[in-house]
Amino acid sequence: MTEPCATQDNHTISAPEGADKDALRAWLDTPPSANAAYELSLLQIHLGTIQSLREKAAEHAALLDRLYSRAILVIPRLIPGLIGVPLPIHRKPLQTVRSIHKLLDDIVEELSISIDHATRQTETRPPVPARQLLWRQIFALSQHLFISYLTASPAKRGIWLRLHHSFSRAHNLGGEVSCPTQGREQNLQSLYLSTILLGCAQPATFNSYEIDFVAACLRSFSYDIESINLIGLKTEATFWIDPERDEPAVACSRKPPPTKSMVFSFSCNKLVSLIKFKLSTLESGKLTQKPTLPAFAETPAGLGVLRRLIKYWGHPAKRRFPRRNQSYRVTLCSGLETLWHLFRDGSTKSVETSNWMVVNESPDGYALMHVSGTTGTLSVGDIVAIKTDSGESWQTSIVRWAISENQEHFEIGLQLLATHAMAAQLILPRKNGQMKPSPVLLLPQVPVLRPDEFLVVPSGTLENQDETFVLLVEKENLSIREIRSVHINEQNSRIEVFSFRPETLQV
Repeated sequence: MTEPCATQDNHTISAPEGADKDALRAWLDTPPSANAAYELSLLQIHLGTIQSLREKAAEHAALLDRLYSRAILVIPRLIPGLIGVPLPIHRKPLQTVRSIHKLLDDIVEELSISIDHATRQTETRPPVPARQLLWRQIFALSQHLFISYLTASPAKRGIWLRLHHSFSRAHNLGGEVSCPTQGREQNLQSLYLSTILLGCAQPATFNSYEIDFVAACLRSFSYDIESINLIGLKTEATFWIDPERDEPAVACSRKPPPTKSMVFSFSCNKLVSLIKFKLSTLESGKLTQKPTLPAFAETPAGLGVLRRLIKYWGHPAKRRFPRRNQSYRVTLCSGLETLWHLFRDGSTKSVETSNWMVVNESPDGYALMHVSGTTGTLSVGDIVAIKTDSGESWQTSIVRWAISENQEHFEIGLQLLATHAMAAQLILPRKNGQMKPSPVLLLPQVPVLRPDEFLVVPSGTLENQDETFVLLVEKENLSIREIRSVHINEQNSRIEVFSFRPETLQV
């Protein structure tokens, strides 16, 4: 008897009386429910019937084939509800994530049984070929990882190892398998490599909208990932995979492959060149053909993601400074508008704050764990300021990564931008000749880390970087500076950070 399941609304659904293969077939013949959460619960229940048929290979494979086809239509209906979910992840979306993961894990397990039967079967043709089953297994595992990334959750222990073993098994069988029913033209290798690349693109450094965009890019360009031989090859864009390790790919520039293991390697040189071309085309605004990327690519956040992918896949960086474990409290303010009021007023009376514990630190950043207070819409890419209880100044940083394993656990990583900042206004020219003031933060130089002054502005502010802007800074006296953007250092859905140079100085 299968265990009862709970929907997102906590309504318990028990297996129907006498649930068996006939009831399963009858249910599979009915159209899917309009309520995706309810359909997910029924999938979990009826999968129990399939598990009871493992000794009947043909029947098990045929029913699993139909249930799998139904499951992969339901999961995409639930994924949009996980995009943009605030962190730490709340109870309702967390329950959805756990239910999807459980279903995918059980499907992967049943596919393994079918694969064993299909590879041993010699007298009769199996309902679904073994290579097609392996494609489905890799796809289910890729969906498991993708959903984890959307909610800033770490990958489940053992999932990378299972993914590697599934591909190794498929590779040994030979041939390429596509799955046109999914609307994707990826063969086994491109599906596997795109899953791997999403994992080694530091997914915790992207928000859920960006993760969804990166996954779409990989579906479009996965054939541009080149499988290679590592012998004598030393390039920044080369990665290796040890199929006996429970981890994603590792860049050769960060760590050399083990000499005593049978590793699989691939190069991102061709993929990175393609992304660079797409980026330059988007930046120039000269699109001569139908875009092959989602519309998100044309936004400031999309352009920022493409630049980061070029860095992560083409020039993986090594850690600059060692971390030191710490355990002290800090107060945190987040959001450009909040920080503007904080630095203008010099007080937290009109802004909302939260309390965090510093887990570790280095000269260029911190890892923090949430302790108390409202986190609001805090997300990767946000601008924040932190101050210790005994400190006098607020340090300005950008959120580089976020992890939320459950509702009670939330960690973020900060990259230090400046040890203090000033509230200012950027005067932007408009088409009608009027001037529009925009609240911004002026960040001074940081010796060793950054020789330039920075401006932090709302995302989408710099429509034309070649224009001259007027910067108003109110200190003891009003300072008026005429400046021009030199370089975009950060561009995401929340903020843009650029270095600038003075044009003229007015008094």
